[in-house]
Amino acid sequence: MSNARYPCSVHGCQATTSRFSVWICTRHWRLCCPPRSPQRRTYLRFFRETKRLGLAGKDRWPAALERRFWRFWDGLVRRAARIEREGGLVVAEIHKMFGWDE
Repeated sequence: MSNARYPCSVHGCQATTSRFSVWICTRHWRLCCPPRSPQRRTYLRFFRETKRLGLAGKDRWPAALERRFWRFWDGLVRRAARIEREGGLVVAEIHKMFGWDE
């Protein structure tokens, strides 16, 4: 068993994991792929398609599907990096908007 640590796919993020070699940390995932967003629906569609093809949980996907997925993934990583550069989601500001600050 390897003790390797893999960094978040967003350049400059310090988060690491030992489980996946390519991943986006929770913070960046929430920024670039919020629930019910078009990005989240597209991400989930890839896995519905593999399930339909009988490939759910398999390491290898058809080449065309795998190319589409990695192109989409690269877009997600770029989107997360752009949101991070532009200041990201400022939770304190949202709390002030709704009067939840203390």
